Amino acid sequence: MLIEEVTPKLLKITDTLIENIEDEAISRETLDELVKTLLDDDVYLSEFANKLSPKELSVIYISRNLINELWGNLATDASFGMEFFKDSQHFKNFKLNLSYYIKLSLEDQDNEAITKLYDAISSYFKLVVELMQLGEKEI
Repeated sequence: MLIEEVTPKLLKITDTLIENIEDEAISRETLDELVKTLLDDDVYLSEFANKLSPKELSVIYISRNLINELWGNLATDASFGMEFFKDSQHFKNFKLNLSYYIKLSLEDQDNEAITKLYDAISSYFKLVVELMQLGEKEI
């Protein structure tokens, strides 16, 4: 992927996710597309750092790390995978708030974007608590 394609693609994906947050199938498919875009092997941040604006680099870096943390802690450590969270309001909030953070940041609406980033991080930690509670029930 060319670096100049990243921002428009992220905006398109986040718009689709926001518009379809209530449709689990579309929402999940779009989240998968967001994950693939952020974690794409062709997007080497070290190579593109001087080609991205500070805002673009920050948004991609923060979003990429948050997605990695979510999948690393909740998807691969749990035998049931992310499907457990498909009906979770916290997972829905995570997807929605991360999408808004990306969209608002890239559209220069910084104050609201930071609030959405906070909300996405908060939703992530609530998912961690859900997983811990599930683990306690299973034991």
